[in-house]
Amino acid sequence: MCGRPPGVPALSIAVSVWLLASAAPGALGQTADDVPASDSGEIPLTLPGAVAVALRDNLSLQSVYLDRIVQRLALEVAEEEFTPRLDIGADAEFLSGQDGRQSNAAGASSAVSVNLPTGGSLAFVWDAASFEAPDADRAFSSGTGLVLTQPLLRGAGTGIAWAPVQRARIGERINVLSLKDTVIGTVTAVISAYRNYQQAIRQVAIARRGLEELRNQLEVNRLLIESGRLAPLENVQTEQRIASQELNIIRAEGDAEEARIALSEILDLGVETRIAPTEPLEPRQVDVELDRAYDVAFDSRADWQTSLLRLRLVDISLMIARNSRLPQLDVELGVGRRSASESDLGSALSGTVDGRPEWSARVSFSVPTIGTQELELAETAARVDRRKAEISKRQLEAQIRGEVRNAVREVELSWRRLELARRARELAERQLAIEKEKLQAGRTSNFQILSFDQTLVDAENAELDAIISYENALTNLDQVLGTTLETWQISLQP
Repeated sequence: MCGRPPGVPALSIAVSVWLLASAAPGALGQTADDVPASDSGEIPLTLPGAVAVALRDNLSLQSVYLDRIVQRLALEVAEEEFTPRLDIGADAEFLSGQDGRQSNAAGASSAVSVNLPTGGSLAFVWDAASFEAPDADRAFSSGTGLVLTQPLLRGAGTGIAWAPVQRARIGERINVLSLKDTVIGTVTAVISAYRNYQQAIRQVAIARRGLEELRNQLEVNRLLIESGRLAPLENVQTEQRIASQELNIIRAEGDAEEARIALSEILDLGVETRIAPTEPLEPRQVDVELDRAYDVAFDSRADWQTSLLRLRLVDISLMIARNSRLPQLDVELGVGRRSASESDLGSALSGTVDGRPEWSARVSFSVPTIGTQELELAETAARVDRRKAEISKRQLEAQIRGEVRNAVREVELSWRRLELARRARELAERQLAIEKEKLQAGRTSNFQILSFDQTLVDAENAELDAIISYENALTNLDQVLGTTLETWQISLQP
């Protein structure tokens, strides 16, 4: 929505289940592999390029995408609920009695069955058998049958029949939303680490500029001392400030090194990799309407969408629990043909086709009377889960509204702080320039110069902090609204 730096080309990344291998390199912006190192050994890297490297190489994301292989297969298995099944079997038997008389039998069968969306099942069965008894020739028989079974109470209805498939589909959507949250978290962490490194590098530059100013001032003071317009002791203060500033530079360089290592780790690059951030820090004001932000958050946030899906899951569980307490009333209808015992298999098979059809109908009814507490417990637990899901949804709604309000307010306040910090830095520059002119005329002291120079250094650092804070506020707003992927034009193909 608002976190992508202005003027930076949109990042287009196709994230595939094969560990992001299908990401188009030409569309990723600059990455660590695409850009040659500079003469200093540093690799120039834009912010979109850093995001692309993380999406391609981050080990945590690779682990998540390995999980997606199993999750997608689980959905495919569940989708086969109403796919016909073919079962083929064979058996053989040999018997030897106490009197030494022997008999043997063999058989083969096949069955095609399919679950029906009404909760019933339909099966077609064929079997053939042969039997040889003592003092008798081998006999063959064959039969076919079509059986329809349909529950009328417990287990009946399209809702119950489709429940496993619906659960699997909802679970898949939850998994995809979890993946989206993981990618958003990774992108946000990369952006934060990149900007922390940028800030640390700028702080080193500010400290070095301050040191250069102090050294220049030291030379000016020496000329003034030689001309008798400044007391020699005035330079002691400047030399002390130079020593302190050199210490500040060492600290700033240490902070920059820590920030570089942190960025290298999250990008899964070697800790010795030298990275040169090339992203400009040129923030522009973004106006955000609170009411519009609420709508976007409830449309885009993965946790909110997940809460709605979990509510549907508990509704399915409650439906199943209630259905399980109904009496069992099933109807079974069958039709088939079976040959008489024949002397050869061909005659048996022919008899199966030419024989008279056999019809059957069966109704079964049962009512559980003892030990039903378990069924009652399941329904009660489902009702409680339904109520808890409603409560969690209301709590999450309030939480999201609070987070969105705070994020929008932080963006507005951060911009105001940035404007004030920028104005303070401009005034500090003017103030120092005026004071240097006054020093040439002997109308101020070296102490004042040093004081105003430190004020300028502090103002530059404050402006840098305000810039980073504002950019981070926009990034945080994107995460709160759930629009990070849209802002960076990252397309998930889970």
